[in-house]
Amino acid sequence: MKKDILSLLSVFSLAVLTLSFSPPISFAQSYTSRQRIGVGVHSHTPVDYLNWYDFQAYNLGWYFTWKGTSDLPNPGNIDGVEFMPTYYNGKCPQASLDLVKNNPTAYPFGTTFLIGNELGMTEIPDMAVYAQDYRNCYLALKNLNRNYKVVLGALTSSSRIYMLETIRSEYKKNYGTDLPTDGYRVNVYFETLASAVTKMRNFMKSVGDQDKDLIITESCHPDKTESENVAYLKEALNYTTTTKDTSIGKPSDNYMLIQRFAWFLMNSAVNGYSSCSLYDINLHAAAYPPLKTKKTQVGLAFSDWMAKNIPPTASSPTPTKKPTLIPTLRPTSTTIPTIRPTSTSTSRPTSTSIPTIRPTPTLKPTSLPSASPTVSVCSKKATGDANCDGLVNIFDFGIWKVDFIDYRSGTKKNIWDSDFDVDSKVSIYDFSIWKLGYGK
Repeated sequence: MKKDILSLLSVFSLAVLTLSFSPPISFAQSYTSRQRIGVGVHSHTPVDYLNWYDFQAYNLGWYFTWKGTSDLPNPGNIDGVEFMPTYYNGKCPQASLDLVKNNPTAYPFGTTFLIGNELGMTEIPDMAVYAQDYRNCYLALKNLNRNYKVVLGALTSSSRIYMLETIRSEYKKNYGTDLPTDGYRVNVYFETLASAVTKMRNFMKSVGDQDKDLIITESCHPDKTESENVAYLKEALNYTTTTKDTSIGKPSDNYMLIQRFAWFLMNSAVNGYSSCSLYDINLHAAAYPPLKTKKTQVGLAFSDWMAKNIPPTASSPTPTKKPTLIPTLRPTSTTIPTIRPTSTSTSRPTSTSIPTIRPTPTLKPTSLPSASPTVSVCSKKATGDANCDGLVNIFDFGIWKVDFIDYRSGTKKNIWDSDFDVDSKVSIYDFSIWKLGYGK
């Protein structure tokens, strides 16, 4: 038993060393014009349907589907988006995390995860709950790979920026730190693209996130005619690939305003959006497969614009990998999922009776506070500051390690110094919080 515990502690120490010597994370990224442009694909079985579309004719950089699946094709070497709808609010689903964890080559450095669909809609009605959901997914994904990009749910209009303010406020109130994100999303329908982007970019700058991605996951004018949408499509693609603003654009992307733009949508399977569709196809019809050649005016205009303005795929850089949508479905259990730290070992503690074994004194701070401080006098407690000295460092790891062993061996305390998520437990989840805050 003692050998097992020492082995476990060695794994944690290795994780600390790995963290200490890892290069700094930087998501400063400049996108090519092709990588910016994508499309939404309404499909009930993407593996079957997507092969019917002539993706090569569009030379797209990415695509987006509202079907939850893990085996989406990659036609024309473009980025794909896995979508899993959030019909309920809750913690980050373990099944989705397991999918990512068990397929590391499918989710490499820089993979983008979009947490939830549309804020304020049926899937995500409560911003306070979403703040918790988002945090759970953010920590879990960063624990799997600290280089993943995690992006917030989409606004249905720039007029709903107050929802982002609510989420940030709830996050700050509950966890004592600013909400972390690698990007923001907005869907543009009944407003001009320039107006929506300007409002979003001004907000992002105001909260210190100017150098983060802005993603338009859906855009068209369903209330307009097909001819009017042809004009809007060309305007939107020109705006996306050329417009920059040194005052509010993303500095590391040459101050471009939009990093990703997806047209809504590839096919007319959704009633009321036929004037937006690239193909005149109803996937609910009994007779299929549809013909690739049956493009609408919008579809013809799209492929024509891409052919004239975007270099062929062969000369375009290969995208990193498909961005992925993670749902916020609540598991039946209310227990916070156990998240393992990144390491070269897959072992995890299994014993419920662990003897009290203290780590070497060098891992502990020279002095511990005489009483457990409250969050009000420990501003960085929620990010891993166990001894409340204003730093998140190796000493806090030492405290967590002592507390973890004591907790697992049955020791009872009203307050644990390393209970960073304030759930009255000391777990691997607290370790992941410390690891994320280390050195900050």
